[in-house]
Amino acid sequence: MTISDWILVATAIIIFVYTCATFWYASETRRMKKEMMKQNELSLMPAIIMYNDGDVFYIKNIGKGAALNVLIKDITSAEEKITIKGEEKIIQIKCIMKLDFFQIIFH
Repeated sequence: MTISDWILVATAIIIFVYTCATFWYASETRRMKKEMMKQNELSLMPAIIMYNDGDVFYIKNIGKGAALNVLIKDITSAEEKITIKGEEKIIQIKCIMKLDFFQIIFH
């Protein structure tokens, strides 16, 4: 083999390595894009907390997105003074915006 043949072989090997590296880089970029989309979706989700103060229950959205169609079925206070159970006692809230809260007052 002449020197020009060795140069052609070396060039082919270098092109093959660069091609493999480009495919690997593209697949990693696609994986990172999917992960970023997933994280973005999760960051916009609502996060609902519920706490009570005596006869008043507070439902607060501490997430970054609006909580839509919230259904509350069973509520029992820590002191077990207040209990809501059963299908006739379902409370539906259409929307709780970011950092907004909803009160349920029992008499």
